[in-house]
Parts: sequence; structure tokens; C-alpha cells
Amino acid sequence: MREDSKTYHDKVPSYSMVSQKLSSEASIYIKCDFSTTQYLQEMLEIKRWIVKKRYDASLTFKSEKGKIHFAIPAEDLKKIKSVEDFYPYWLQIN
Repeated sequence: MREDSKTYHDKVPSYSMVSQKLSSEASIYIKCDFSTTQYLQEMLEIKRWIVKKRYDASLTFKSEKGKIHFAIPAEDLKKIKSVEDFYPYWLQIN
């Protein structure tokens, strides 16, 4: 993403605000310091929020050290009900 296309907010913008400014594609980047034991549970909470807000988005989660990396297509988000449902989306990075 080009630097001039980035916007920073203290609060999460509404979908209507995002969709008005970006007609075709928007990325949501969430940077947090998750512990290994919290990681999957935090991913599940973020997934629930995105589904609840009706964002049409695929999700990519990658830990800062790159040891944990998940990629979930938008059409599969509603299928995920528990942390175990993330496992098929775990990408092995060498």
C-alpha cells in the first residue's frame, strides 16, 4: 500500500466510512503483542468482530517473528467457530 493511501485512527472506522473512501479494496492491519497462549483466542475475537461488523475481508495473521501465519479467505470466516477451526489455514513458513 502506498504511504499516501494510509490513514491512521485512534478508533476503528465504521464500514460506511471505509467503503466511501476506498471503493474497491481496504486492508485492516492490526498490530498487537500477543503471547503464544493468547494468539488463537485473540484471532477468534478479531474474526468475530469482522463478521459482526459485516466487513467483506480475508484475514491474514502473522506473528512478528513469523512463526505463526494464517490466511483465511473471506468466504470461510463464518465457518470458524472455535480456535481449532483455524488449523486448516495455518501456513507453514520455512
